[in-house]
Amino acid sequence: MVDAATAERYAQIAEEFSHRGFAVVRGFLSDEGLAQALHHTSVFCSSVLPCLPASRAFFSDPSDAASLRFADLGGGRDFAPDQQPTNAFFSDLCDEPRWRALADACLQEPSTADAPALFNKTAGKSGETPPHQDNHYFCLDPPNCMTIWCTLDAITEETGALRYLPGSHLEGPCREHEPSFNLGFSQRLAEGAYTDEDRLREVVISGLQPGDAIVHHSQCIHRADTNNAPVNTGVTRRAIGLVFRGVSAVVDQERYQAHLQSIEEQGLPGGGKEREKRQRRQQQEGGSASTQDTTSTPRL
Repeated sequence: MVDAATAERYAQIAEEFSHRGFAVVRGFLSDEGLAQALHHTSVFCSSVLPCLPASRAFFSDPSDAASLRFADLGGGRDFAPDQQPTNAFFSDLCDEPRWRALADACLQEPSTADAPALFNKTAGKSGETPPHQDNHYFCLDPPNCMTIWCTLDAITEETGALRYLPGSHLEGPCREHEPSFNLGFSQRLAEGAYTDEDRLREVVISGLQPGDAIVHHSQCIHRADTNNAPVNTGVTRRAIGLVFRGVSAVVDQERYQAHLQSIEEQGLPGGGKEREKRQRRQQQEGGSASTQDTTSTPRL
């Protein structure tokens, strides 16, 4: 549970989320919470990440650890005994009161979350995130699903601003997507599905500080710039992301299998990893056939 003032603040954020499809949450993490997140992220990257299979961590250059784009923070089997505090920290985020209360307020119903993920863009070692809608990957019906994306580094226009199309979550079914042949972004909005007028309507989000967060709806169209900081600085743009799915949201299996097939046809990692995680979560939930697989989370 969160205190009354925080609950009221989250209710106001939920109103903006409902209207625009996204909202900025300043100071989402406390100073202590941010310090813990930074510490456990450092432990993960130095001790756990080098041992992860290729299906659970994506790099722009697999030979360069600094080019990390995405890593799955779940899966306790990857943590050695002395790393269990870090495993517990990331595992507990799914039910941490601050994250849970914000998700439930925005989705207007109880929700479940999959394992958190680490997102990163390092100066000179990342590209743009193409315009897309998350639910094209998730295939949920109804699409009552959202991402909480919590920053660990400052987000500036130089390090990679985020761009959202307000109200696009209210348009109905996802716009047409096409294969992107881009690591971490198997699909993007098809040519002609995102117009110059759309780009003029974008809301650009930068000026975020470590511990701030962005929430966005799974149908909201968004994209992100590359990290254009000087290459020799090694500046990172890290964030922890958690996808929350309302209890009413169910996977459309036909659409989802078509999505996996597209990933495999493009020769991109993801299909096998997604099936592995789906099986793991089904075992945890007693074999539910409607389990959402969030490992195809687009990489902001």
